[in-house]
This record gives sequence, C-alpha cells and structure tokens, in this order.
Amino acid sequence: HKDKEHVHIHVMISSNEMMGQKRVRLSKKDFSNIQKELEQYVSAAYPQLGNTKHYQKEKSLEKSKNKEQLQELLKELFERSNSKDSFKNHMATVGIEFYTRGSTVGVIFKGKKYRLKTLGLLADYEKMVVKLEQKQQEKTESKEKNNQTFNQEKDESKKSDSKVNSNEESTKIKSRREEMRKLREQQEHKAQSKEKK
Repeated sequence: HKDKEHVHIHVMISSNEMMGQKRVRLSKKDFSNIQKELEQYVSAAYPQLGNTKHYQKEKSLEKSKNKEQLQELLKELFERSNSKDSFKNHMATVGIEFYTRGSTVGVIFKGKKYRLKTLGLLADYEKMVVKLEQKQQEKTESKEKNNQTFNQEKDESKKSDSKVNSNEESTKIKSRREEMRKLREQQEHKAQSKEKK
C-alpha cells in the first residue's frame, strides 16, 4: 500500500501447513531467518523499492564492545566482592546497576539493560551470592561467639571478684576474732594481776 511516505509491503504467514490442518511451530530464530531472507529477496528482486536493511542490521561495534566490557567488569566484580557492602560500592564505582524482574536478574549499564543469563554470567552471580551469604553467616557466628566469650569472661570475673570479696571478708572476720581473743586475754591477765595484789 502507498498511503504512507514510502511503499509498505506486508507478508502474511499462516500458522498451519499449506492446505493442511496441522499447525507449524516457528521458533524466534526461524522467524528471524525468514524475515532476513525475505528482505534480501525483496532488495535483490525489486531494487526500485530501495535497499533497506531493517532485519539485517549488523550488531553495532559499540554495542559489542559495551557487552564485552560489561562481562569483564562483572566477572571482576563477582570475584573481588567480599561483602554486600563492597559489592554495592564496586557497582557504584563502575556504573552498574542491578535489577530483578520476577526470577530474572540483570544489570543496567550505559543506559541499556542486560540479563545475566544472556551475558553467560548467571552462574557466576549465584556463586558470588552463596559466597557472600556464607561470609555473612561466618561473621554473625563469630560475633555471637565473641559475645559468648565476653559474657563468660564477665561471669568468671564476677565470680572471681565475689571469691576475692568473700576471702577478704573471711580474713577480716578472722582478724577481728583474733583481736577479740587478744583483748580477752589482756582483760583476764589484768583481772588476775588485781587479784594477786
């Protein structure tokens, strides 16, 4: 049809086999190939329509470089991160932002979204998550152990102080008894001296 600025051609493909009832399943890859082949045919057979390359666009070199750069950055990020905080700090430094949509995990880099699965890095990411969770668990356990040790030492210190205080009291009591005994002996000695006189 020619009601637009340039000629439009639409191709309709039936989902059934030719002259049959059976449906044909077409994968995205197969459909993409059909689009590319049809575009090539139209360009070759009807050059007067203009040589368009809508379906045969080559991936831009810039996009490819960005993807490679991102893959390297993420690999290094996953290996070097020792905590969730260090992971977030590294991400901010290199300009990567994570996102999740349902079970899909991806990143935004230079304004474009990339799925980790598509980048071939989902396994590396999951490995890092497990590593960070283990480190967090170890840190928590270590903190709890330190608290227990501190509390035990505190209890032992209290017991020791209590024992020292108890020993000091016992020593004071013995000392007073001894003083009292000596005082009685002195009084008895004075009393005997008076009787003799």
